[in-house]
Amino acid sequence: MKQKLRLIAAITAMTCGGLLLGSTCYAQVKIGTNPTSIDGNANLEVEASTIGRKVSVHKTTGKVTIKDGTEGAAKVLTSDAGGNAEWKDIPIRDQKVEYAFRARNDVAVDVQTGSNTYVYEGYDLKTETAGNRFNTGDRFNFTSGVFTALKKGYYLFNAGIRVDIKNGTTPGSHQVTASVKRRSADGTFSDYRGIVNETELVNGKYSYNVSTLYLLEANDQVYIDITRAVPGRDYKIVSGFLEGVAIGLFE
Repeated sequence: MKQKLRLIAAITAMTCGGLLLGSTCYAQVKIGTNPTSIDGNANLEVEASTIGRKVSVHKTTGKVTIKDGTEGAAKVLTSDAGGNAEWKDIPIRDQKVEYAFRARNDVAVDVQTGSNTYVYEGYDLKTETAGNRFNTGDRFNFTSGVFTALKKGYYLFNAGIRVDIKNGTTPGSHQVTASVKRRSADGTFSDYRGIVNETELVNGKYSYNVSTLYLLEANDQVYIDITRAVPGRDYKIVSGFLEGVAIGLFE
C-alpha cells in the first residue's frame, strides 16, 4: 500500500513538475480496496473491503459522502461512545402530555346574595364519559374546581359558563363578571383573565367564554372565579366547563 501511494505521489509530482505542461494540476487519491479505480468526481476516496462502502470528497463542491450500508434519505450521522459512526433515522420524539384535564357540569348552582365572589366547583356532580371528562396527571380537583400545577411551564386554558340573573329583572351588561384566575400557592399573587365574548342569550341569561395562556409556577392554582358586579342580585350558574393542557414545561 505504501509503495502504491509513493508511486501515485511520484507520478503526480512529475506531472505537475513539468513533464506535462499546464498552469493547474489536479490529483485524485484512492485508498483501500480497488486502489486504481476512483470516481471521476472525487478528489479523495477511501473504500472498505466491502464493495460500495466508502468515504469520498467531491472535487467541485467539497461535499463529503459516507456510504456504509446504513445511509438513507433524511437520516443523520451519529456515533457511539467509541466514536463509531452510522446513519440513523431522525428520532421522532414521543409527544407525552403530562397534564391535561377537561371538566363539565350542567347541574345548576344557585349563588346567593351574600356571596360576592364564587369559585365554580362541583364538576364531580356531573357524570361524564371518558371522552368528555379526563384528568391526565391527576392535577385537577373535580370537587373544588381547582387545577394545581406541579411544574413550572406554559399552560393553555379554555373556560365557559352560562349564567341566569335572577330577581325578575333584566340586568345590563356585566352585572356578573367571570374570570379564569391564577393564584400563587402562598396566596400572595393573583392574576385574572376576564372571560370575554359575553353574549346575552335571552333577557338575564348570559354566556361567557375565554381561552388564555398562563406561565405558571409550581403549585400555582387556576380556576373559574365569578364576581357579583351588582350587590343584592342573586344568580344561577346553569352550566360551565374548564379545560387545560400543559404545552411546554420547564424540566
